Amino acid sequence: MSNVIFLDVDGVLNSKFWDNEHQREISNGKYIDSEAVKLLGSLVKRTNAKIILHSGWRFWFDETMKPLRTEADFLANTMKEAGITIAGVTPDLTTEEIRKTKKFSLVKADEILLWLKDNPSANWVVLDDLELHNSEIEKHQVKTDAEVGLTTKDVEKAITIILDGIKKMEIVYYETIPDLDTYFELRRSVDWNNFCPEQVQKAINKSAFFILVKDEDKPIAMGRAVGDGMYYTIVDVVVRPEYQGKKVGSTIISKLLELIQKDAPEGARISVQLLAEKGKEEFYVKQGFKLCPHEFCGPALRKVIYT
Repeated sequence: MSNVIFLDVDGVLNSKFWDNEHQREISNGKYIDSEAVKLLGSLVKRTNAKIILHSGWRFWFDETMKPLRTEADFLANTMKEAGITIAGVTPDLTTEEIRKTKKFSLVKADEILLWLKDNPSANWVVLDDLELHNSEIEKHQVKTDAEVGLTTKDVEKAITIILDGIKKMEIVYYETIPDLDTYFELRRSVDWNNFCPEQVQKAINKSAFFILVKDEDKPIAMGRAVGDGMYYTIVDVVVRPEYQGKKVGSTIISKLLELIQKDAPEGARISVQLLAEKGKEEFYVKQGFKLCPHEFCGPALRKVIYT
């Protein structure tokens, strides 16, 4: 998954100081400091992060993130002008009493951690002016000052938190075949069905090239090529969801293609093909593959045999 910014609104994209100076705008439902939104835009751009709303403002949007109130509509439009969109919201663990008293901070930490459980991400930051009563959240939080809202200093701190998460990864690429448990677990991580153990062991042992990727001792990705020296097929390219968007998949493809090329004699012509997951075609186009059919090739065909 990409980097994530959990965004509160009040005390971040507005402030007590801003409120006092903009009573007319507030009366018109414009309860957002556009300068703070611009700062948020710079944070998004520099970290390539997506926004997950964990503010009480999320109740002012429907399930498709369509604004339901004037204030939410102004927020969405101001963010759009800064090149930002809201990718989603945290789950709702509030009670009627919490919503009535607006004591959202009592459950915000649990809501964020629940979202992360369903959408694993190593690199995330929380922007909120409130104490969220959780030690894990505290390590990832930039606690803004409600008097002034989001500042340049806050943005720099948020960038440091996200980049520190990236630096903690010690990703290493190995030219080795994994054991069956690792192979099965990696496929399960992206909701792929597994084959029978006997079939898998025989297949992976016949791989021409295999790349296994680890973050320290944790297997996080793999990919392999099968072929005879003239024709190759790249298969089993898997990257755990929390490591996607970090160029792990493209590095696997690059390494497999390099191994194929190094193994070929001078003057060789090699055909490398693959079947992309639906919606992943553009990823492989960026790696130099051509969509079929094209000027030299007809449509790709496939047959599945069951025994």
